[in-house]
Amino acid sequence: IAGRRSGTDIEVFLWGVQQFPADEKDRRKALQIALENIRHKVYSSGTEVSIGIFSPEINIRQVILPKMKKESDLRQALVYKNQTDLQNYDENAVWSYESISEFEKDGTAYCRLLVTTAPAEVVNYYAQVFERAAIELKNIYPRPAAIHSAYQRMMRQPQNDLLINVAYDLTQMCYFRNSNLSFIRNVSIGSRNLEVTIHSRKDQDDASPAKLEKDDKQLSNENPSLLRGRLINKIEDLKHKQNPVLDTFLSEILRSITFIQGSNEKQQIKRI
Repeated sequence: IAGRRSGTDIEVFLWGVQQFPADEKDRRKALQIALENIRHKVYSSGTEVSIGIFSPEINIRQVILPKMKKESDLRQALVYKNQTDLQNYDENAVWSYESISEFEKDGTAYCRLLVTTAPAEVVNYYAQVFERAAIELKNIYPRPAAIHSAYQRMMRQPQNDLLINVAYDLTQMCYFRNSNLSFIRNVSIGSRNLEVTIHSRKDQDDASPAKLEKDDKQLSNENPSLLRGRLINKIEDLKHKQNPVLDTFLSEILRSITFIQGSNEKQQIKRI
């Protein structure tokens, strides 16, 4: 996706998909060739390049610690938490944190932090591939961080919102509480599985383009309070099809919603 800056806004002026060359079996080399093709078509001097990556080894979680005056003490405490909580953490890991909120309990002040940790080899892998393709890389974002950034731009009045990001190989559910990322869950069902499942159904008339377009227009014209009800009805309709993939997809979404809303009475989801 290529964008142009206009004041504080970014306008998308070009987008596309660059597939890896099928005859190249080395994944790193294939990625490098794909990037070189993009560079020749899009890249020019002065272009700022940022990438969003997914890796199951990237860990994003909330950590609660007693409030500390010195940042050095806080970082030392987070290093200890990383070493204690994460199996793959070592001294070379790349990590950062963001303070989300502060609260008091039993007379003690606490801070709630969002901590992101990634193995150095995961970050270095992408950095080296871009370097070989002669592309200067400005930022590397874990996918949830990119979703969070987009969410903050899209939602003028953040509430308790659940974003369901259906990617190619997986679906990622991100729960935002007052614009802060509070919960992440990955489900190994993506658009690839869903499209194959939907197009293989015998009753394809239900998914015809004309009907989908009509449903989309009807949904867009309804107010938010009715939209959620119609979404639940559509999901329930899929459930009655008794399709294993769709059933699993539904169950995982509802399970996540139940977990989020059941863990704290203040975490009732307002929008999906």
